[in-house]
Amino acid sequence: MIIIKMEVLTNDEKCMKKLLALSLMMAALLPVLIPVMAEGDGEDLYLPIKEFIDIRYDAIASVEATSGSFRTMEMKSVSADAKVFLRIETLLLSSEIAALNAASEDLSYKDYAVNVDYSNPVFSQKGRAEVYASVVCRFHYTQTPDIVSEYGLIYRFDLSKADNGKWEIVGRSYPGIFESGFWEDETPSYEKAIERSRVILEAIDSRTVIKEPVNDYTEIYSNNLKGNVTYSSTAKDNAANTAKNYVAPDDPTNWTSGSGYTYSYPSGYSQVTLDCTNFVSFCLNYSSGGNIPEDNTGTYK
Repeated sequence: MIIIKMEVLTNDEKCMKKLLALSLMMAALLPVLIPVMAEGDGEDLYLPIKEFIDIRYDAIASVEATSGSFRTMEMKSVSADAKVFLRIETLLLSSEIAALNAASEDLSYKDYAVNVDYSNPVFSQKGRAEVYASVVCRFHYTQTPDIVSEYGLIYRFDLSKADNGKWEIVGRSYPGIFESGFWEDETPSYEKAIERSRVILEAIDSRTVIKEPVNDYTEIYSNNLKGNVTYSSTAKDNAANTAKNYVAPDDPTNWTSGSGYTYSYPSGYSQVTLDCTNFVSFCLNYSSGGNIPEDNTGTYK
């Protein structure tokens, strides 16, 4: 006698089997649907970014840059786009260092530390990637070694995989004050970098007012810090006293850099309580403060 075993499934069991089958099918499709990063690409992607950041921040810290600042990276580069990018960066960095050196004060760092957090790469197409890097620099100025200073920037890096399989930087965003003004909202190019670098360096060397508007940063260095405009020590003291009168640390026992602060303003000034740049501008401009004239362009006054 042959006994045939019949399996009767309830509705719930049928549903569970369908879900299990669907899950197995999706698991099989995942390697196809999700881009897979080749082994080693994760680390390789960040290597050129780290090298770039190290070179740039070291130059800013020492206030020294030469035409060879990015030369090592350029010599290792394979693609023409990567080489052009690094030549652009050399011109930009040299211009920024020249502006910093034009100041009467020593703007070098006694020491500094950079912390970088990377985003996961986004692969727009084969051999192309986009990575965001959040960079925080904590440092002491050489002339004020007891005061801790800190600033942060978020960069977008565009990378391309070269013929040798290595990732190279071929473009980036320009979030810094000087570098964003350097391009004047135009698309970065080697030709534009040569032109802007020439105008900035000539303006700094001649110590004259720049006829062609470059950006606020270079105008400040070429016109004010080179000796064309000076302010009395009284104006400086009044600006400093204004800052003390209108700021309070969140922790009254801690006035060191790095603690939270709350800014206040008299009537007539924008109430931007968390914007330290706006607060400094207010202290310099306030009639009972530095009383230094400022323009009214921009978001705040």
